[in-house]
Amino acid sequence: MLLVLSLSCAATAQPSRNGQRARKRPPARSSAVASDSSLSTIDAIVRKAIADREVPGAVVLVGHNGKVIYRKAFGYRALEPTPEAMTLDTIFDLASLTKCIATGLAVMRLVQNGDVRLNDPRAKYIPEFGSNGKEEITIRQLLTHYSGLRPDLDLSIPWQGYDEAMRRIYDEKPILPPGARFF
Repeated sequence: MLLVLSLSCAATAQPSRNGQRARKRPPARSSAVASDSSLSTIDAIVRKAIADREVPGAVVLVGHNGKVIYRKAFGYRALEPTPEAMTLDTIFDLASLTKCIATGLAVMRLVQNGDVRLNDPRAKYIPEFGSNGKEEITIRQLLTHYSGLRPDLDLSIPWQGYDEAMRRIYDEKPILPPGARFF
């Protein structure tokens, strides 16, 4: 059985933790086609996450043998500036999953094929990366967020394009020594 769970986790969508009363949650919307009562466990898990203010809302989709057997929306997709109920057609930004799903699998395939070694410096494969204190940062440190680099490039100055992104990456300097701390 395949389970896909998308949670609305945007910082602006998080419920207030300052003691303000939580807004009343809308009822869950469903297009469930499964009668299996074991799927009700999913409802309890998602409702608890919402009640515990871990997420403001979620959309759950369960597929089995190529068919959707359960699909349900819970809570809100936005709380600010105005509450918006989660809907079955809510689109999620899954950028934060790119590294663990796409990049991680691609790099492990390169490791498996002997094309990349995790403890090699990144500069071995892209020499331009090896400047400004980044010479010894390894593939492993980049994948595990222990490179010493900031978590993101400065986005306050407008820029666009692949070449400019790469220039900024090459110019970037670590803020801590590689391996010192998780970012």
